[in-house]
Amino acid sequence: MALLLGAFWGFLATGCHTSSCLKQFPSATVLRWGMVDSAGVLRGYQISQTGTLDSIIRTTPTQDPAVVRSLGIIPVDTICALLLHTRQLFLRNRPLFVRIAPFSAYVELVSSAGTTGRPTRLFALWDPRFENAGNRAFRMLYQRLMRVRSLAR
Repeated sequence: MALLLGAFWGFLATGCHTSSCLKQFPSATVLRWGMVDSAGVLRGYQISQTGTLDSIIRTTPTQDPAVVRSLGIIPVDTICALLLHTRQLFLRNRPLFVRIAPFSAYVELVSSAGTTGRPTRLFALWDPRFENAGNRAFRMLYQRLMRVRSLAR
């Protein structure tokens, strides 16, 4: 009985923590990552705050990415951890914008208008052929995001 009660409280505490974590972000928060070619065509993935993982493409820099296909749903606790980690990464590291390669890797965190009334867009772009102190943390996040794709159900 005590074990069952402990499991219930653990589940309740985790659920409350996760929902309060997601409340830190505006409802239309999206995490995107992938590759951009030299013509500016973006191909990658996005996870919405609701957990939907999509394959995306953007053919011109002025348009929003279009969903190519939905790949599934990511668990809420994973979304929460990724959003918190990504936000902290952008706050602690200078975002990069290095576009000298035929293909550049990118990570982007987009939030709808929150308390400021304006949307927030944090974007890092780097040459995946080289690793240095400036892009190391973003490369590690990119690799983590690529692994997260396997969690979609």
